[in-house]
Amino acid sequence: MKSALAYSFALLALAGCHGSDPALVQRIDELEARLARQEDVEAIRRVAYSYGYFMDNALLDQIKALFASNMEYCEISGYGLYKGREGCLKIWTSVVGPGLQNADKHLRFGVLIKHYLLKDVITVAPDGLSAEARFDYVGYSGTFKQPERARQQLGVYRMGYTKEDGVWKISRFSLSFDTSNFNHTTWANQPSMRCPSDKVPPPDAPFLFYHPFPETGVVPFHFPNPVTGEPIPEYVNPIRYWQGNWPGEFGTACGPRPNAATLDVEASTAPPLRSAQ
Repeated sequence: MKSALAYSFALLALAGCHGSDPALVQRIDELEARLARQEDVEAIRRVAYSYGYFMDNALLDQIKALFASNMEYCEISGYGLYKGREGCLKIWTSVVGPGLQNADKHLRFGVLIKHYLLKDVITVAPDGLSAEARFDYVGYSGTFKQPERARQQLGVYRMGYTKEDGVWKISRFSLSFDTSNFNHTTWANQPSMRCPSDKVPPPDAPFLFYHPFPETGVVPFHFPNPVTGEPIPEYVNPIRYWQGNWPGEFGTACGPRPNAATLDVEASTAPPLRSAQ
């Protein structure tokens, strides 16, 4: 970004020396637009990473301040989808929040949270007023003297952003879990799934995508293949281990299907590897 900015200044200086050369003016405009988009990307990344740091410290009011006034929805797999800004506030007031904070609205003594957003792909709209982003999620949590509550979560964030009064804010929030107990030694034999709870406000709609391990699928991409330009096809493996997460099942029985114990790893179509002689 610094080199592009320096180049822009150099071109501006040349423009002053050579008058209003149309080609040079056009080049300067193009560079300024590219620089503005890069600054937007950095600002959006800062909002996303700030959210992660706020989660680390259970600073829920700081998280709420990241939400745009025109929030579309917030969804967390297993809980459901909450519409609008008020619906999103419910998640951090009544769904996620109560177990994290003490009376001072900070992280409780004896609780550890680490929230990492990685591998970001951020796409700013041509008008510079909205954006889409995708992040891989890795999360850790633990509770003092309760080793059975240690967790490592894996998943995908799909976020929408809007520029509100010149400031980038979250306009759409989606977290789809791959698994919630990856660090347990028995994770492969005892996968877990988050199920709706009657202890939290009911959602406005089912979650959009939730196929945790051992189920597989492609969490929808907002961007195409950067080389071919082709969209990434959506896919959900038809093998069903869980119930309550497939279309039409939300709000019914939740957990492993009756035949889950009989399932095994799907056969590969790749030829077997030959051992060296």
